[in-house]
Amino acid sequence: MKKEPIIAILILLIVTLVFYNYNNEPSWSLTEDGLIKYPTHRGKLEYTRTLIEDNGSYTVDKVVYKSRGKDIYGLLFRPKLEGKVPVVVGLPAARARKEQHRAIAELILSQGIAYFVIDQRGIGETSGPIPPGLHDYNQFLANKEPFQHLMIYDALRAFDFVYNQKDLDKNNIVFFGSSMGGRTAIIASAMEPKSKGAIVFSTAGYVPKPGSIGKFIYSFNPNNYVGNISPRKLVMFHSKNDTVIPIKDAEVTFELAKQPKKFIVMDSRCNHGFCFYNKDEFVKELKSFFN
Repeated sequence: MKKEPIIAILILLIVTLVFYNYNNEPSWSLTEDGLIKYPTHRGKLEYTRTLIEDNGSYTVDKVVYKSRGKDIYGLLFRPKLEGKVPVVVGLPAARARKEQHRAIAELILSQGIAYFVIDQRGIGETSGPIPPGLHDYNQFLANKEPFQHLMIYDALRAFDFVYNQKDLDKNNIVFFGSSMGGRTAIIASAMEPKSKGAIVFSTAGYVPKPGSIGKFIYSFNPNNYVGNISPRKLVMFHSKNDTVIPIKDAEVTFELAKQPKKFIVMDSRCNHGFCFYNKDEFVKELKSFFN
């Protein structure tokens, strides 16, 4: 038998196996260590992008994209600059709406950087119930994708959206979030190696708990992911006055991160969440991701 046909058959077999594995990778699973695992290739993204505002120096587009069959709503603020611009993916704090991020967006825009912020599940235009913790826990026990994990997948699909826009720089994408959104930003940036890392405010991992409920919380505890952001960058802002998430909890999360990383104690006038008293430091650190 000639070598050429054998080689051709082997190549065809390899291609078939790669294609099969690519298309049959579980859409959601847990690693042996109990952490969330999503496919590296998440498939083609369905979305619409519609111009709704032109403010002279920047535009605002309404974006609706599909994530696990659900419509996720977002706003894309883009500076009116030629070529591809860097972009920040914004994940608001619990119950905060995308429209409340206008001032943050304008601060980011002033640096020639785009900002894509979403309404997370159950918030604003991304309607739907936020299930109680017990329901989510039971989903986890039944080996079904829980709400807490879906929020992380939504963030990854937000990344997919900006990554595929011709007027945005796919090589310069950073996750940003505060409080609960910061937790999601840490995990999403750890899971998405094409991101440049994460910059977060007023966030931290969870205190470990025993038993099966502990395994559930462990699966979406940022402390178990933050070390995987490296060699990309992590910047954390936190206030000593934070009454929601104590600064000592944030210090634990920061200690688990690897270099490059930076921890900034916020202005004494700040408490919880993004704080404009630290806007200059925020701008400086944000720009450092893109240099």
